[in-house]
Amino acid sequence: MIERDLITAEKLNISMDDFRATLSYRLDQKGRGIFVSSHEVLGVINEEMHELTDAIKSNDPEKILDELMDVVIAAFYGYASLSQVYLPNGEDISQCVKCKSFSKGYGCKLEVCKFEEKE
Repeated sequence: MIERDLITAEKLNISMDDFRATLSYRLDQKGRGIFVSSHEVLGVINEEMHELTDAIKSNDPEKILDELMDVVIAAFYGYASLSQVYLPNGEDISQCVKCKSFSKGYGCKLEVCKFEEKE
């Protein structure tokens, strides 16, 4: 097993602050329109992953960190968007991920589903 250094609480806090600042900047830049489907989220994340791959191939630490942040922002915004689409009233997503309808991307809105198993 590889022995790894441990990340410090300070670095995690700084990284979260960087995330919040970057998210705020991106929202000002691009607006707050939500992603409306899991396919849209996947497309955006895939695009960001391609850019991250290119940055890694360039071996430029600044580009790598920038693209990692873009992946994180895309994934977070996708999560927030689809949570609003699938769970508009703030329901507990931990129940939905167990639902066959949710996992197949049908996106019931819980008023109908109530955590029922669907074929």
